[in-house]
Amino acid sequence: MNSESQKLKKFLAFVMTVVMVLTAVPIAGVTFEAKALEETGRCGKNVSYTYDSSTGEVVISGIGAMYNYNVFSSPFFKGSIKSVVIEDGVTSIGDEAFYYCTGLTSITIPDSVTSIGEEAFYGCTGLTSMTIPDSVTSIGGCAFKDCTGLTSVKIGNSVTSIGEEAFYGCRALRRVTIGNSVTSIGNEAFFGCAGLTSVKIGNSVTSIGNSAFTNCMGLAS
Repeated sequence: MNSESQKLKKFLAFVMTVVMVLTAVPIAGVTFEAKALEETGRCGKNVSYTYDSSTGEVVISGIGAMYNYNVFSSPFFKGSIKSVVIEDGVTSIGDEAFYYCTGLTSITIPDSVTSIGEEAFYGCTGLTSMTIPDSVTSIGGCAFKDCTGLTSVKIGNSVTSIGEEAFYGCRALRRVTIGNSVTSIGNEAFFGCAGLTSVKIGNSVTSIGNSAFTNCMGLAS
């Protein structure tokens, strides 16, 4: 088998694995469903969480960064949480921290948070609006990808970069306000946001990536 065939085989195997994980199809007798979320736990070196199962609320507190996760390791992966309150002192929201938390409807981000990791809220279809505070300087790639319920986003005045595919497929998104400090908008950042009718972009933007607003059929201004 030549090297190109090997690469193709590995790629197809990866795609099939992702599909099976996200649809909870058994793989050799194992299903990748969410584990029951414990009432307390650690989600950073000096960051912990508490979970109230009666309300579905998670409170994250401590000093410093949250851990970066993948879809198998986050304690919140595909969980039934409804709201997240991040307390002052936490400095980052980790990669894939709330991946596919479809029941999540509200998130409170304090002014201490400076970064939102890659795929942090990927597939959180219950989110309808998002205000990113002025303290945040970067939004990771695919951070809000496929948040299909999201209708409005306000990006704070300290964000300098919006990652690739950050809001990809947010088809209900109608309004986006991008702060004056943003200098770059990544490739396909708002690809497929079919409901988008208005984008306000500050005058500091120097780079807009390929297909950043492709398939935004309703965009008028």
